[in-house]
Amino acid sequence: MKDGSVWSVGIEARGLQFAIDRAKLSATLGADPALGTADNRFKFDAGFGLAYQKNKLRLGASVSQLVQSKLEFYNGTTTLSEEARLYRHYYLHGSYSWTTNKNIEITPNFLFIYLPNAPY
Repeated sequence: MKDGSVWSVGIEARGLQFAIDRAKLSATLGADPALGTADNRFKFDAGFGLAYQKNKLRLGASVSQLVQSKLEFYNGTTTLSEEARLYRHYYLHGSYSWTTNKNIEITPNFLFIYLPNAPY
């Protein structure tokens, strides 16, 4: 842009593989139904982000695991809140740089992460 600012957009596509080694778990857990019947799962997910930069200011926001794929390791009855799934992750970050003299630059930054059902 003419004022020196830059906008960036990012998209993400990812494949995730999850596997359970039942032989290592059966001695401890026995026939736990939470182990389900699937030994191996492959899931697709996606993400999206925006970033802004101008001079010494940088800001960005992104979200990953947009699809919120179900892991489906357990075949019993569960409620929506009990399902194993990939929950969305929300990120907000920023920084600003100050030049104190020709040899020192201070750049404080922040990163805020939000996940449903987890502390900030």
